[in-house]
Amino acid sequence: LKPFWLQIQQPAQSTAFGMRLAAATDDEVEPLLATTATTSFGGLFSLRVGIRLVSWLTAIEGGCQLSVWLLDLLTPGLFFRWGPVSYERTLQMASGLQGALSIAVGIAGYFKARRPRAEALVILRRAHGLILLIVLAWFILVLTPRFIEYRSVPYVPMPKPLSRLPGIPYRLVVDPEWPQGKPTVCKDVVDIKDRFAHNLKEKMKYELLKPVMGRLYRQVLKSYLPCHHVLYGFWAWMALSLIWRTYVIYLVSHFLLVVRHGGDGVMMIGSFEDLNKPLGVEGTRLLLRRQVEDIFKNMDTDEDGKLSLAELLKYLGETSTMYEGVAEVEDPDPDPPKSTATLRASGTLKGSR
Repeated sequence: LKPFWLQIQQPAQSTAFGMRLAAATDDEVEPLLATTATTSFGGLFSLRVGIRLVSWLTAIEGGCQLSVWLLDLLTPGLFFRWGPVSYERTLQMASGLQGALSIAVGIAGYFKARRPRAEALVILRRAHGLILLIVLAWFILVLTPRFIEYRSVPYVPMPKPLSRLPGIPYRLVVDPEWPQGKPTVCKDVVDIKDRFAHNLKEKMKYELLKPVMGRLYRQVLKSYLPCHHVLYGFWAWMALSLIWRTYVIYLVSHFLLVVRHGGDGVMMIGSFEDLNKPLGVEGTRLLLRRQVEDIFKNMDTDEDGKLSLAELLKYLGETSTMYEGVAEVEDPDPDPPKSTATLRASGTLKGSR
């Protein structure tokens, strides 16, 4: 059976967003050893289920990334572009390693959430931090490189129909739309679209239509995903990835804090404010002892170092509606109970039968 201070209290909730969903009012005595529910994702799941959920998502994400890496590795010729040509192979290998690491971290996090240990959660948090750094480095290395793109323009500005006449002299100028250089990721996307158009053309059954359909495919694909849209998509992808990775690290850190304060990811002993108390050198056991000492001081209203029956009944009446008014009821049997006990502030329990 659970102790009475765990049985009779309404559990408050400690969420992974740092919110307290239930608390005692100023007129109520908040029980210091009440069980507190720890939740995640705005109270939808318990903290343990939230950790297992993000672990599964991390493993699935790593599996998809590793599958794309293996598909591109086993396919003759590069279909995907992983970044600038100078270090494309390095980014490709880093992406494969990140996929394998995400799978391992996701599986480990799923099983460690069942029986959490502080040492394992510290390693798990560091592994998620490493994945975050890899993701951030990959986006920086892909989005920052630029190249100079040139356009052919007539020496003398003239309307477009006249500029296409034969014999008009041309000169090369830097693309005025990208005077500081065009991001290489746009060139990579154009190359992917050209490869896609080439594959569509090769699947045509009629040889005479292949050149015409190839040019048509290129013109159609050229109108989709211009460079500005590609950049917007990559920046949005980067923002969502970093926000997700940051929340996962925060969730693991919150789980670690709960475990260090005696919780298991579902319930914890004490109130949510106890998470802000320093653990000190002794750790969780010292925190639990201090909680017991606090509840004894809360019960010992006359501060004589002993807990009487009247003080116990008064405390129960203030902390639970089940025992409300019990202290005012007189016992018709004046005989003392068969067993008596005195709880002293020193922590010893003396009884007689």
